[in-house]
Amino acid sequence: MHIDRLTLPVSNVVMQYREDGKYLIAREEKLRMLYDAERRGLSIWNEPNHKAMTAFEEEFAGDVPHPTWWVISGTASPDTDIHVSFADDHVVGPFRPARAAGSAPQVYRLGKLWTCEWISLPTTVYIHRSDDPTVPRITFRRPNFLPPAPHPEVEIDESR
Repeated sequence: MHIDRLTLPVSNVVMQYREDGKYLIAREEKLRMLYDAERRGLSIWNEPNHKAMTAFEEEFAGDVPHPTWWVISGTASPDTDIHVSFADDHVVGPFRPARAAGSAPQVYRLGKLWTCEWISLPTTVYIHRSDDPTVPRITFRRPNFLPPAPHPEVEIDESR
C-alpha cells in the first residue's frame, strides 16, 4: 500500500498518509516502536476524525525557561482551508518575527491530514476551518500528573 510521508522541518514530527485514508503522525523517535507494535498485530493507523486534534511538544509547559517547538495536527477534507493563529504576545521566533505582523504560520497538508509547527513559550492556539464556524481554542498546559513547573513564569496566564 502506498504511503505518503512528510517530516516537519523543526520538530521532526512525521506525518504519514496511506492511500486508504488512514494516517499516522508521531515523533520520529517513536516510529520504530510503533512499527514494532503493528507487527505484533496492534493498530497504529488512525481513521480521519475531523473534530479530533493531536498536539506534540518538545518540553512540557514550564519545564524550560526558553521557547520550544510545538505541533498541532488534525484531519479535514483536502478542500477545507485551515488557518492557525496564536495569542500573539506568547509566540516568539523564528517564524513570527520573520513574518509580517498578523500573518499566519504555515499549515502543512498531506491528504486529509494537516499540521502546523511553531516555536514559542506555552501559548493558546486558535484553529480556523472553512468548514466549521467555531474556532477551537487549544491552551498548552502542564499536565496535572507532573510535579510543579520549575519555570512557572513561562506557563500561560489564564486571566487574560
